Amino acid sequence: MIVPMKRLTLIALKKDEERIMHALQRLAAIELISSAEARPTDGTLEKLEENVQHLHSSIALLSCYSEKPRMGPKPEFEEGELAGCLPTSLELSESAERLERELASARAEIDKRCALIESLSPWEGLNSRIEQLQPTNNVRFIYGLLEQADLDKLSFSDAAIEVFGETHRKAMLIACHAEDYEAYLRELKGLSFSEYEFPKLIGTPLENIKRLESEITDIKSSEKRIISSLNDCASELTQLRHAFDAAIIARDREAAKARLSATSTSFILEGWMRSDEKDKVFSAISAITDVFYFEERDPLDDEEPPSVVKNNKLIKPFETVTNLYSRPSPSGIDGTPYMTPFYFLFFGMMLSDTGYGLVLFLGCLLFLKFMKPSGMTEGIAKVLCLGGISTIICGFFIGTFFGMDWNDVFGTPAGTWPILFDPMNQPMPMLYLCFGLGLFHMLSGVCINIWRTLKSRDYAAALFDNFSWLMIVLGLLVFGSPSLIEGVPPALAKAGLAAAALGGVLVLVFAGRDKKNILKRAISGAGKLYDISGYLSDMLSYARVFALALSTGVIASVMNMLVGMIGASLGGTVIGKIIGFIIMAALLTFLHAFSIGINVLGCFVHCARLQYVEFYGRFYDAGGRQFIPLGYYPRFVKVK
Repeated sequence: MIVPMKRLTLIALKKDEERIMHALQRLAAIELISSAEARPTDGTLEKLEENVQHLHSSIALLSCYSEKPRMGPKPEFEEGELAGCLPTSLELSESAERLERELASARAEIDKRCALIESLSPWEGLNSRIEQLQPTNNVRFIYGLLEQADLDKLSFSDAAIEVFGETHRKAMLIACHAEDYEAYLRELKGLSFSEYEFPKLIGTPLENIKRLESEITDIKSSEKRIISSLNDCASELTQLRHAFDAAIIARDREAAKARLSATSTSFILEGWMRSDEKDKVFSAISAITDVFYFEERDPLDDEEPPSVVKNNKLIKPFETVTNLYSRPSPSGIDGTPYMTPFYFLFFGMMLSDTGYGLVLFLGCLLFLKFMKPSGMTEGIAKVLCLGGISTIICGFFIGTFFGMDWNDVFGTPAGTWPILFDPMNQPMPMLYLCFGLGLFHMLSGVCINIWRTLKSRDYAAALFDNFSWLMIVLGLLVFGSPSLIEGVPPALAKAGLAAAALGGVLVLVFAGRDKKNILKRAISGAGKLYDISGYLSDMLSYARVFALALSTGVIASVMNMLVGMIGASLGGTVIGKIIGFIIMAALLTFLHAFSIGINVLGCFVHCARLQYVEFYGRFYDAGGRQFIPLGYYPRFVKVK
């Protein structure tokens, strides 16, 4: 059900603000509403946000130097325990960031020197010192790289040329008269020549290369030392994660305070709270101070409170399925309790293998017990766990166990174990069952909408937009029943036709009742009456239940057959049989595990789709927003 929300106004003394905010955050019962008046800040929030960013960066950095955390339940801490590790963790974070800057600088220096070495390598054979290669009044130098094939094209008779390098692209030094410099340079540029400019270095190119290589060796030693220090910091990664959560909690609380209006002596807090938690909130504040003003009221028409639902333990996991679609409107109804039995039944019918259901149930149960997930992950795991139970039940009646029927499992003669439905050999009974359940599913949505509209005193909508369709659909069903069921009295069929006709008239005349023009009203009614085709197409959608049940059994049976053929082909010796058994066991495990994963995903999606379109589409009022109270939202731990 949807929990009514209350608008809270709290006024208390400024000296009690910190303790009250601590208590409300621990309680996680109030979603704050930002004040229209901006509250002056003292830089605390900015500092806390800076702490969060620094710790987040350090965790991302040190994660590269640490093993991935093992999967398992999150550790539990008191808030005070987390806050205690924050100062030392901030120092550790600063050290890690400093080491990262040093590491980046060292690697940049290595890259710089490697680039210089690569640039100087073609000139290793040059014995002249680089600082001496300077032009004079009479002599100019040209340095560059030239393709081997173009060397023979040079016609510099009045110049000294030296060529270096072993590759096809040669390093070349040309010493020429100053008056010939421009002409030689123009000729070279017409070839594959690229001019080179020596860096400002002292010594020969070879001397500089050796010096740079030595410097790279020294820097790499420093790099190893820095990486070792980062590895030492990474050993404290768990502490950093705990401190990160502490910083988030402190940041969120300070951010909440910034949303409140305040004077020099008091503060005003406004927010939303559940109506069933107002006493708990009042008691928490009363335990801190008796000087406060506490007012709660119902939301006004122009206010949009968050949407909160409350269901029992059996239904609550299926809230995850509803939330994947949309949260209910605060003024609507919670569809989860009505959807749950249909989802449970359809899931089991779709998967329909007792063995698969047993694996799914036990797997999800162990996951919930040992991993202790939370949030959406927990909800989906519980839905699948219940889906496993449904599959076990449905698989028993359909008679499949990992693609085998019960006679194959127990080695009994055919027909020993009764099977209610056999989709592989006798598909029609199960297909009719799926259509029948689908019709009941859709009409249940219509009935819920009738109840919703009656509750809101919209009697016209209840009669003309909903009950009339019950008359049409059920009337047509009764009218057509003689062709499906023997012994149906003709009078009953006629009564069904009359009911359908009356419902059709009600839709035709009153569906467009909001329009004053009679012609427009008739056109609107006729268009609405055409929705009968939607009922027919929607009912056909339930064939997917039969299709998935059939495909699960067929695929599992085929896998068993193929693996059996492979095992039989490995020979009849004792060793061959042992090897065959091992291969068959491994292959069957893999194939069935893959089949379970694919089919479970398909069942989850298609089952949800039936709820969203064929069921919720008839009564569900979506558009609610999530209730996000001030509370603890850590990433790595659970706060007690």
